[in-house]
Amino acid sequence: MITTGLLLAMSLVGVSVDEAIALYENGDIPGAIDALEEIVAAPDLSFDERLRAWDRLGSAYFAMGRSDDAGMAYLELLKLDVHYDLSPRANPRLRALLGTVRDGNMAQAEITSFPDGALVTLDGELMGVTPITLDGLLAGEEYEVSVYSSGFADATRTLLAQAGQSHPMSFSLIPSLGSVASTAPDSVVAAQVDLAAILGSGDTGPATQGATPATTADLVNILTSGGGFDMAALAGSGALSSQRASTGIAGAERFDDIQLVSGTDAQAQSSADPVSTMVFSGAGLSGTGAMSAGEAPGSSRTGDEIMEVLTEKRGAVSFIYNKHLRSDPMLMGTVLIEMVIEPSGRVSSVNILGSNTYNPAFELELARTIETWRFGAVDEDEDPLTVQYPFTFSQTQ
Repeated sequence: MITTGLLLAMSLVGVSVDEAIALYENGDIPGAIDALEEIVAAPDLSFDERLRAWDRLGSAYFAMGRSDDAGMAYLELLKLDVHYDLSPRANPRLRALLGTVRDGNMAQAEITSFPDGALVTLDGELMGVTPITLDGLLAGEEYEVSVYSSGFADATRTLLAQAGQSHPMSFSLIPSLGSVASTAPDSVVAAQVDLAAILGSGDTGPATQGATPATTADLVNILTSGGGFDMAALAGSGALSSQRASTGIAGAERFDDIQLVSGTDAQAQSSADPVSTMVFSGAGLSGTGAMSAGEAPGSSRTGDEIMEVLTEKRGAVSFIYNKHLRSDPMLMGTVLIEMVIEPSGRVSSVNILGSNTYNPAFELELARTIETWRFGAVDEDEDPLTVQYPFTFSQTQ
């Protein structure tokens, strides 16, 4: 005689993430848990499928009163994606639980150096320049933090992250002899070349003589590919802030379908309906193909849902703007951002399509922050959604 449990186990063989989520949404929470537990144990899941499975498994555990198991599921989420977040429409108690798990299992490091402006890597991945805060460190894990600066010996230390702690790490760099070769990764060398060019350094060395200054878009591609790049330390440099060229846009060309404002026009633009300026680009569409905010091609996401996240992140954007405003009192204008949102809700790519702020440091930190934003998950069969959105800044916002 075949038992009910055996029938259920047989019926769950080969269940997809979407089918398991459908069990949850139809009220079969125990069935969803059984299916999702089997799914997360499978070795051949895609990254996005694993994210969505642990997300919904945490919700299912919580619905059954299994808060400890829900916390365990959310910890697995954070191990996969330290910036993972639930949709603004998610149960507030679930959002609070995720926040508790994050606070109890994450750490950060405050990296400083003398002199400032040294490039920082975390386990070999370029993160930014000193001073910088490295967040999203998993408690109990060891990390290798290295700093590199032209004319100084490289320095490396090992950090054991402790839950809820902010670890200060200060490096006093020692001037290097000319015969000492740097062990910097290729990404750091490329970044040093581009930073020297854009800063107009007079001591760029043979590698950068005659180099063309990198655009903001080039630096975003190089410096955010390894986990983000914080240019705050360079914001006070005269080469990066308070410079207003008579022509041109820092970072990319002007697009005609979304007008980038400048000067006093920024304040007027900031009061316009933000949803009306959102542009979706789907598969087979050109990067400048404008569509209404509610007609995302190939995706169930809507402009209103995306605006919920953008509104929620307004405080973070304002913080970045106000920080750079202190070193660049004339900072204003519009940065046209293109972001690619995966079905799991993570932002897999951020590009600066255009800007007239003339402050690459500000633009880069804005792009790095947007990389950490997370939107709600949708069906795994949907294509990634490309969204263009102009962020407008004025000193009265």
